[in-house]
Amino acid sequence: EDYQQELICYYTGQERVSDWFRMELSIGLNAEYFPSYYVWLEDFPLNVNGKVDRKLLPKPIALEDTDYESPVDELELRLSEIWQVVLGDRRIGRKASFFTLGGSSLKAMQLVSHIYKEFEVLLKIGDLFSQPTLAGQAALIRAQQREVYEEIEPVAMQEDYALSHGQRRLWVLEQHQQDALAFNGLIAYRLEGSVSVRSLQSSFSSLVGRHESLRTVFVVVEGEPRQKILSVEGSGFELDYEDLRDDPQAVERAKQISEQMAGTAFDLSTGPLLRVKLLQIEETSYVFAMSMHHIVSDEWSMQVLFKEVLLLYNADVSGESNPLRPLSIHYKDYAHWQMGQLSGERLRSHHTYWMDQLSGELPLLELPTDYPRPSVKTYNGDNVSLVLDPGLSGKLKMMGDQEGVTLFMVLLSTVYVLLYRYTGQKDLIVGTPVAGREHLDLEDQIGYYLNTLALRVQISGEESFKELLGKVKTVSLEGFAHQQYPFDKLVEELGVEEDPSHAPLFDVAMVLQNVEVHTDDLPTMSGVEVSSLGVGLKISKGDLRFQFFNQGGQLVVDLEYNTDIFKPARIERMAHHLEALLEVVVKEPEQILDNYIYETEEELKLEQMWINQFSSETSKNY
Repeated sequence: EDYQQELICYYTGQERVSDWFRMELSIGLNAEYFPSYYVWLEDFPLNVNGKVDRKLLPKPIALEDTDYESPVDELELRLSEIWQVVLGDRRIGRKASFFTLGGSSLKAMQLVSHIYKEFEVLLKIGDLFSQPTLAGQAALIRAQQREVYEEIEPVAMQEDYALSHGQRRLWVLEQHQQDALAFNGLIAYRLEGSVSVRSLQSSFSSLVGRHESLRTVFVVVEGEPRQKILSVEGSGFELDYEDLRDDPQAVERAKQISEQMAGTAFDLSTGPLLRVKLLQIEETSYVFAMSMHHIVSDEWSMQVLFKEVLLLYNADVSGESNPLRPLSIHYKDYAHWQMGQLSGERLRSHHTYWMDQLSGELPLLELPTDYPRPSVKTYNGDNVSLVLDPGLSGKLKMMGDQEGVTLFMVLLSTVYVLLYRYTGQKDLIVGTPVAGREHLDLEDQIGYYLNTLALRVQISGEESFKELLGKVKTVSLEGFAHQQYPFDKLVEELGVEEDPSHAPLFDVAMVLQNVEVHTDDLPTMSGVEVSSLGVGLKISKGDLRFQFFNQGGQLVVDLEYNTDIFKPARIERMAHHLEALLEVVVKEPEQILDNYIYETEEELKLEQMWINQFSSETSKNY
C-alpha cells in the first residue's frame, strides 16, 4: 500500500508489531520493500468476493499508535519539518529515532546544517547520536546558547581567485602524476523517446551560465595556481551531437566514442573541464555521455547537475521559463570562506585533534600482493562487484539501529576486521571521503567540496566485534566533527615523508555511497525513458577501495583495485571473504575477532595442507 510514498504493513494475529517481527521481515524483503508503518487489525476487511478490500484498510494516521507522539510545541514542530526535508516526507513523531528512519552520517551532517540555520544552534554530529529522537534533539536545542548563523558572502570581482584546499591538492597531483586520466569521470545513459536536441543543448548552456565552476580554468599567477572564471561564450563548451544511425554497430560505436571522450586528458589551464556528447543511434534512441574533471565536480555535484538539467530541459520543451532560482554564491566564494574558517580557535581545535590522532609512527598496511609494487604509484584499475543477499542487507541495517550506529560504521568495522585478519596488523588507517558541505549554502552548488578523513583504529584480536564497533563509532564521530581540516594541510603538517609508490597516510579507502546518481531520484525527462549504460574508465585512485552502494534495495559491494598490484582472482576472493565476514558479524557480534571464520572449506583445507607441509619440512631440517 502506497501512503505518501511509504510502505504500510497490515497484519493480524495475537501480538502487535515487535522487533522480532521486523527482523523476520528483513530476512525475506529487499530494503526498498521494508515497511515504514505497521498496522495491526483484528481481521482484514473483505469484499463480496472474499478478497481484501483495500479501500477499507485504514490509514496509519487514523489509528491508535502506541509508539507515535505528535510534536508538543512550535520548536518540535519546526524540527520535525526539517527532518522531513532531510529524510523525505513522512510522519515524524517526537519519539522517532533519526537513524532508524533512514538517517546516515551524511544526512546527520545535513541535519546539523539545517538546525544551525533555523535555530542558530550549532550542534555536533555526536549530539545527534546521543539524542537521536526528535524530543531529545529539541531539548538539546533549547539548552544550547545561540550562535549567529553566518551566510557565505560573495567576494569582490577579480581577475582570478584563490583555490580551495581540495582544488589545490588535485591541481598539484595533476602536475606531477604520470596518468592524467586519474581524475576524469564518465557517466553514460541510454535515452529512448523523442529527444529535443535543441532543448538539451539549451539546457546545458543555461547550466554552464548558472554555475561558474563549469567555466572555470586554472592558471599560474606569480608562481601560484589560481582559478579563473570565463564567460559562457569564452568557455569553449558546447554539447556535441553526432548521428550514428547509418552505423550497423551504432551502440558499440557510441560506447567507444564515450570512452574515448573520457579517456582524453583535460587541460586545466584552458578548459572546458566538462564534455557532453549526444549520439543518435536510431530514430528515437540516443546515447548521452558526459565527462568532467574532478577538480570542478564531485558525487553530490552530479546529483545537482542532473536534477537541474532535467528541470531546464522539461521547461524548455514545454515553452516555459527557467524554473531555477539564481544562485546566491559560487565556488570562488566558498574557497574564500573556507580560508576564513581555517583560522583562530577553530583551526587550533581541528589541528590539535588530528595531530594527536595521527601521532607517533604511522602504520603502512602490508597486504599481500600479486605483483611487485611499482616505484611510482599508478592509477591503472578495475573492479569486482557482488550483490549482498537482501536478508543480509536488512540485518546489517538493523544491527546498526540496535547498536546506535550507522550502516557506514558497521561496514567500516567489518573492513577493519578483514584487513586485520589478512595482515595481523593491529594499528590500521583507512581513508574515507566526506561531502564537505557542512554549510547549508553549499547544498545546491556544483564543485569539488570533498575532503578526506584518515580514520585510525587500534584492533585487538581478543575483542569482540561489538567492542570494535564502539571504537569505530567514536573515531568516526570525532573525525566527522573535525572534517573541516583539509587533508592536504594535514599531510603537510604531519611532515609525512613523500613516497612516490604510496599514497600519503593510507592506501585503502572505504566508501558508503550515500550520494549516488540514480535516475529514479531525479525528475523524469519529458517524453524520454532514461536507463544507465555500462561504460567506464579502468582507473583506481588507490591500492584498494571498498565501495558500498544501494541497488534496488540491496547493498552492492564494489572493490576497486590497482591492476599493477593485484590480480582479479585475489580481489574476487577478498570480496567473498568480506561477504562471509558480514554474515558472521551479524550472527555472532559478541564473538572475538580472532575466532571468526570467513574462508571456504576448500580454502581451509588448502591452508591446513600448507601448514602441515611447512611443519614437516621444518622438522626435517632439525
